[in-house]
Amino acid sequence: MGSHSGPLSFVVEEGVDLGRPEIGRRVEHDAVPAQPYPNPDARPALSRCRRSGTGATHLDASCHPAAVTEAPGTFTPIRTERLVIRPWREDEAPRLFDILRRDDIVRWLGHPRTLENVEEAREKIARMADELPKSEWAMEVVETGEVAGSIMLVDIPNSEQPDGAKLVQIGWYAHPDATGKGYVTEAARAVLEYGFASGLAEIRALTHTDNHPSMRVCERLGMTYLGVTEDWYDDAPSSHYLVRAGQWPAPGT
Repeated sequence: MGSHSGPLSFVVEEGVDLGRPEIGRRVEHDAVPAQPYPNPDARPALSRCRRSGTGATHLDASCHPAAVTEAPGTFTPIRTERLVIRPWREDEAPRLFDILRRDDIVRWLGHPRTLENVEEAREKIARMADELPKSEWAMEVVETGEVAGSIMLVDIPNSEQPDGAKLVQIGWYAHPDATGKGYVTEAARAVLEYGFASGLAEIRALTHTDNHPSMRVCERLGMTYLGVTEDWYDDAPSSHYLVRAGQWPAPGT
């Protein structure tokens, strides 16, 4: 969401590398770029994870995540009106590199630096978590077959609960050529639905307090603003959003 991804909140269009995911006590799931993006969907939406270092339409029945999940541990691609949400492929490392080599994107992510080469992008794809329903997926544009960016559900670092589980956040980031088209919002709606259909009780989003584009994405998604928090991330306060399974989708979203 352009959330911290630091709250993975993963970039642009709405999004970042997780919306502040990995992003201390506050933690890898966004802030505002020096040069404002032309629209709310043009900014990293994932959270910025500093400690670990390392963005319009409703789904139709055929796209309901509950209908595309199979056995436990299996993820079946989710189809929305314009996108397919699926795992990244190794041969798409050049596209991932072209996104994460850009300082104006990575600066909002949980990465300590931009990627230097395609091999680093290939290694990142290999490391992408797959502990369903949590993972990082590619947002493929059906019309072109091009990957617009990433969407994810990830743990919020240092958020362990009494039962040992961690809080979960949504995040995203997108290539500049895919921003301003509503892809992040469309993908995020589908992934929220998937997460709830898979049993998650609540999903959060964490953004830099000045990341207004990402905050508007959270609002479009019908997430509830809980105020500013300094939990989980050590680098800066976060705007904190929450949505619960029984309260989503909110009317009008």
